[in-house]
Amino acid sequence: MAPSAIPMPAEVNGVPSLGVQGSDYRWYEHEKPTEMSAEEIDDVVSAFGNAAKLTKAAGFDGIEVHAGSGYLIDTFLQSCTNHREDRFGGSAEKRFTILSDVLAAISDWFPLSRVGVKFTPNNGFNGMGSPDVCETFLHYAARLDSIGIAYLHVTDGIGQATTGDTWFGRTKSSGYHGYGTPLTLAQLKSVFHGALIGNGGYTAQTAVNAVAAEEAAAISFGRIYMTNPDLVERFRDELPLSPLPPMDEWFVPTEELRKDVRKGYTDGGPYDASSPKQCISPRSPSSIYSTHEDLDPSSARGWSALERLLASDGLATAPMGVASAHGMSERETAARKLIKNHVRVLLDLTNVTKLNIDGKSLTQAALHRVAPEQKRHVDGFLRELALRLLGGSDELPAHVHLDASKPAQAAAWVASAAYLDARIQSTQEQCPGRTPDMSPASAAAMKAVMAELSCEAALLAEGVPHMKLPAAIKGVDVGYAREAAAARAA
Repeated sequence: MAPSAIPMPAEVNGVPSLGVQGSDYRWYEHEKPTEMSAEEIDDVVSAFGNAAKLTKAAGFDGIEVHAGSGYLIDTFLQSCTNHREDRFGGSAEKRFTILSDVLAAISDWFPLSRVGVKFTPNNGFNGMGSPDVCETFLHYAARLDSIGIAYLHVTDGIGQATTGDTWFGRTKSSGYHGYGTPLTLAQLKSVFHGALIGNGGYTAQTAVNAVAAEEAAAISFGRIYMTNPDLVERFRDELPLSPLPPMDEWFVPTEELRKDVRKGYTDGGPYDASSPKQCISPRSPSSIYSTHEDLDPSSARGWSALERLLASDGLATAPMGVASAHGMSERETAARKLIKNHVRVLLDLTNVTKLNIDGKSLTQAALHRVAPEQKRHVDGFLRELALRLLGGSDELPAHVHLDASKPAQAAAWVASAAYLDARIQSTQEQCPGRTPDMSPASAAAMKAVMAELSCEAALLAEGVPHMKLPAAIKGVDVGYAREAAAARAA
């Protein structure tokens, strides 16, 4: 049964529907569903209510309603599978009716503050995918926000994750249905103000990044638990992960599996250093961001002074140098972003691996890092950048002066400015699928001040072989920079 009598397509954008596995372990084509009557829909809603009653009696603390993956509620929510013209179909609001009714039935047994809902808007499994998917699910997220559910669980990673093309055990596909652009957590956060849980294709590191960026309250993991039942401990201790079961063992019983039904599902054990199967890097939270502490006590005092300046609305209305050409609001936004994330930026700038923080190979020369032994100079550059954005006094502990006797410091500043200039993304075109770092105006303010710092530093870096003025700072007033550099050196 389904909301409408629409046959399931064999595939959507290369995502196969797979079919149905019978009790004889054979796979059969999906049958054309029959359209449910209003009475049958009411019976389903009642069944959810009864399930909630039994769940409560069993001692559960809460419930998650699975409204995705092409299962029954999802087929009502999406326009590709719901062509009804009664109160359960038509507009997005009417298609939402069954989920609203289900939640009402559940609320007889659990407060909705104990009920979560799972959506899979990017998922092409079971023939799903609609041209209006983004606006539709943003509407649903807003409705759930008004209802007051505990959390919204979303497989946002489908269509966005870059960890490989194995989406589902028996297929080679990203899983994305291909309509429009994948719906992101950032988009959902604009309309849903409760807890968001992301899912799909995450590594430990990208999960930490999403939570740290406040895009999600948590990230869930699924299939990797089959072979890594101690997943939390492996992430925490940076232990390698066991690979997933072979593709031919996913939902396709072999003679070996019939003899031991645990195989590939519950036979995975805790980490064993002697096992040759432990081969996948977990990209754990501490693989790059091993600490959130400042570099040293002097650095900590400097950043604390900047935080106090920011909190006290102490931005200068007429700062010195190129910052004076940019608005106070834009400078504050740029400074706030840097101050909040300064430890992460420092560690990223001085990362010695050939991978970025998502575990992918660096593809742009501009994204190569500064040598880790220059970490103290990079930290000084970041503090001075934040201070100039805020227009603070050189007497603050945050101030770092360029020392003419240390050309390596100047070289590190030039390199840091060139790297950050290439890294800042301020438009949706630069970072499709996620929220830009800041507005174009704030980015322009930060880049201008970085260029100023870099130009001053380049004039003092003559003792460093091959040091050249980066193209990104050629528009800076070199005369002003030369005077400033001389004054600071004195």
